[in-house]
Amino acid sequence: ALDYVRAALQKVRESEAVAIVKFNYDGRGHTYVDNEKFNQLIHDCEPGAPKGRAWYETGEVNKSDLCNVPGHENLNWIQYHLLQLGNVFSEYEDCIMAVKGGIFGPWGEMHSSSYARTKEGYHWLLKALLGYVPASRSILVHAGGVMAWHNVEYNTHYSFSNLMPPPANDSPAARFGMFNDSYSAGSSGGAYNDNGSLSEGYALIGNGAEGDFNRNAAMDWIRNQNNFYGGETVGPGDSGNIYPRFPNVVYEAAYARTTHLNTGYNQRTYKLWGDFIYNKQNVTAPFTPPHDGVSRTAMFDPLYDGRSGMEYMRDRLGYRLVLREANVASSVKQNGALKFEGKIQNVGFGNIINKKKVSVILKNGSSVYTAPVDLDVRHLND
Repeated sequence: ALDYVRAALQKVRESEAVAIVKFNYDGRGHTYVDNEKFNQLIHDCEPGAPKGRAWYETGEVNKSDLCNVPGHENLNWIQYHLLQLGNVFSEYEDCIMAVKGGIFGPWGEMHSSSYARTKEGYHWLLKALLGYVPASRSILVHAGGVMAWHNVEYNTHYSFSNLMPPPANDSPAARFGMFNDSYSAGSSGGAYNDNGSLSEGYALIGNGAEGDFNRNAAMDWIRNQNNFYGGETVGPGDSGNIYPRFPNVVYEAAYARTTHLNTGYNQRTYKLWGDFIYNKQNVTAPFTPPHDGVSRTAMFDPLYDGRSGMEYMRDRLGYRLVLREANVASSVKQNGALKFEGKIQNVGFGNIINKKKVSVILKNGSSVYTAPVDLDVRHLND
C-alpha cells in the first residue's frame, strides 16, 4: 500500500504539479447508513475500531483499538498507519499541497463513525497528523473538530458561540484549514450548515446542541484561519436555495477565501454557474441569506463583464497575482545592487499558503541569468 502511495505521488512530482492527499478507509462510502432512518446506527470502517453505540457514548479507549506491531503497541491502528504514511509525506513534501484530515467514517467525511463522535477521537487524530504531516504543510479538517482538539489540548472552551480566535503565525492551530464535502449546499433541515459539513463536530464543543451552530461563525473561523478552504459541491437543490447560486456563492467564496473545488462534482451546480451571465446588474443584485436575514451585495469585476459565472469562479479560486507596476534601475555598477520595485495585487479569493521559491530572471538576447531571492511572498503585506 505504501508503494502505491509513493508511485502516485511520484507521478505528481514528474508532472511538476501538487496534490491534496487524502487517506481514509472507506473512500466509496460503502459503510454509510442514514442515521435518521436507523437511529444513529454506526458501522465503523476503521481497523480496530469498536462497533456500536456503547463505545462512542462512553469515549473510553478499549484495548482492541491498539495495534499489535512490536514496538508500537501504544498506538491504535490509525495512528500506526499515519506513522507509516508520515515517512512518505516527508519524501514527497514538495508535491503535496495539503493533507486532508478526513480519515474517519464513510468517504472520510468524519461522520457515522465512533471515533468521530468524541472530542478525544479528534484530539488524538489531529495530534497525530500534526506530528506526521510535514510542518510546512496544512491539514484540512472541520471547524468543530479543530476546536474540539484545541479545547482538549489547551483546556479552552471554544465553540461556534465562543469562537476560536485567529491563530498565531507558525502555531500548531495555524496549520489547520477546512474541507467542505457539501460546499455551498446551504440548508439541511433549516440549519444552513451545508448538509452538516460546516457544523461537523458541534456536538463535541460548547453546549453540544445543534442550535449552537452559526453559519456566520463558521465562515468567520474559516477566514480567520487564512488557510486552504474548499472541497466539493453537491446538487443545488430547489430554485429557492440561494447558497450555491450567484451572487451569494461568489460573496461567500471571497469572504471565506476559497482555494479549491472538485472539478467533477457536482456538475449540476457547475452548470448553474456556467449559465449565469456575469454582468453588473446580475452580480450586484442584493440578496438576503435566510440564515441571518441580512441583505448583502457582491462586488463586480468589470474585467469579466458578459462572461460566465463559472469563468469567474474558476479564475478566482486560490491566489491570482497580477503585476500592476514594475520598475528597474536604468543602470547598475559592476558588483553593485540592481534595484527593482513594483506593485503586485492578489485578485484571487485566497492567499498564498505554502512557501514559494522566488527568483529574478534577467534576459539579454539568448543570455538568461536567474538569481534566487530571499522573499516570502506569503507576507508581502506585512
